[in-house]
Amino acid sequence: MKNKFTQIVKIRKQQMDKVETRLIQTRFKKEEIKQKIDTLYEEIKNSKSPTKGALSLISIFHENLKLLRREKDDYVDALFFLENEISNLQAEYKKAHMEFEKIKYLEEQEFFEHIKERKRKEKIDMDEIATMLFSAGKGT
Repeated sequence: MKNKFTQIVKIRKQQMDKVETRLIQTRFKKEEIKQKIDTLYEEIKNSKSPTKGALSLISIFHENLKLLRREKDDYVDALFFLENEISNLQAEYKKAHMEFEKIKYLEEQEFFEHIKERKRKEKIDMDEIATMLFSAGKGT
């Protein structure tokens, strides 16, 4: 049954779902970046410096190693940013969830008040019918 809070509950639920979706996506990005960092760590760890050959090969190897480390550092920075974003999104989700629960509670209270009012009216109607039947029974 709809009441004055139904639309607000729907909107709050949508807001909460949007934040939850962003939170899930951000966590997924974080895991992807963690995997990339692990892969780069392994690649750096398993890199073997050439022991023989031209100086240019050794120079190229060290440049490649620098690039890998720089890429790893960039991913570490991105990971730090995502962890902060996750923290902010968790706080935002908590707030959105609380707002949703408050409005949902008000909607339920409105619903129970409506049922209570209907029962009260039904009782009054039943009393009136009983009175009418009693009066009609005395008149005969």
